[in-house]
Amino acid sequence: MEASYPQLTPEQRQAIAANGGLPIQVEDPDTHKIYVLVEQPHHVALDDNYIRDELSNGVAALEAGERVAWDPDRIKQEGRRRLAARKAPD
Repeated sequence: MEASYPQLTPEQRQAIAANGGLPIQVEDPDTHKIYVLVEQPHHVALDDNYIRDELSNGVAALEAGERVAWDPDRIKQEGRRRLAARKAPD
C-alpha cells in the first residue's frame, strides 16, 4: 500500500525551483516552527531499517578508526560537485 502525502502548494513548488531543487525552509503560520522541505531520492528508502543500518555502519567505522577530519571547505566542495552532477544533462 502506497503512503499518502500532503501535496505541494504552488508557492512551495516555486520556492524549490527558485532554489535549484535544493532544500527550502517552510514556516508553519500557526506555530512559527521552521521545517525543511527536501526531495527524497528515489534510490533511498528512509525507513527505520535503513536508518538503523546506516547508524550501525557509522559506529562500526568509528570503532575501526575510519574517520575523516572535519573540513568545511572539503564538505562544501563535495556538495558543489554533487550539485553540478545533478544539474548536468544526461
